[in-house]
Amino acid sequence: MMIGNRNLVAAPSAQIGTMLLERGVLSQEQADQVVRYQREHKLRFGEAALALGMIDHGDLREVLATQFDYPVLQPGDGQLHDALSTAYFPHSRFAEKLRSLRSQILLQLGRDNGKVVAVIGDKRAGVSHVTANLAVVNAQSGEQTLLLDGNLRAPVLRSWFKLDEPYGLADALANRVPFEQVVNRIPAIDWLSVMPAGSSAPNPQELLVRPSFGQFVASARQRYGLTLIDCPSVADVADAQLIARHCDAVLVVVRKHHSRLNALTPVIESLRDRGIQLLGVVGNAY
Repeated sequence: MMIGNRNLVAAPSAQIGTMLLERGVLSQEQADQVVRYQREHKLRFGEAALALGMIDHGDLREVLATQFDYPVLQPGDGQLHDALSTAYFPHSRFAEKLRSLRSQILLQLGRDNGKVVAVIGDKRAGVSHVTANLAVVNAQSGEQTLLLDGNLRAPVLRSWFKLDEPYGLADALANRVPFEQVVNRIPAIDWLSVMPAGSSAPNPQELLVRPSFGQFVASARQRYGLTLIDCPSVADVADAQLIARHCDAVLVVVRKHHSRLNALTPVIESLRDRGIQLLGVVGNAY
């Protein structure tokens, strides 16, 4: 499938109107005007307020997020990097495609226990972009989600989630800090935790073969509904295969006119030979 806007659906008028009044977005006079327009044109309150130009889509997203306990950030607030677009635009086409992908993953893996999925591809595929946004939409569904940066060579998740903690997976594997200390809850997105890659390590493969990595993945499987591991490029190093052997399944990301299938094919065949489930190949159009 290719992952790449859904109309906002307003909630009951009294609730939406009350929240907009309480936040000072609308005055009582404006709210009364919206109600008259709403009745005349048979619209929902939010739709009527939008049509009159009294609120914008950002105002509506915010009250809907509050009403349905659905975390949505306001564009430009600087809490997270712009690459995490699903946190700011959960109704975008891209977010909808990722939710569809999430549903397919759950259908294949089942819901009996927590699942761990390695996301792999070459360096041109945009693996980190897909993995991080997939983690966001899974957390938005209300499921405990862990996003682990397994790319110890060129990590990006620490900067994308604007984490202050300099330590991460590499430091925990090197016994410098406990694993629990480098799992960061993301306040802006309920249900999401992120473990960054941590300090630059000269020996990523040696760290990933340590028993403590497999032990941590096993514990994550018990604690989180879904753990997603962002892996480095499979075309350059074997790190992704070392990570995948501890996972329940692998998701492959490719990008049209960028990814090289001749580099991916041997890796996919090797994973299959080891009995690791292949969830499928996702085309990243972004």
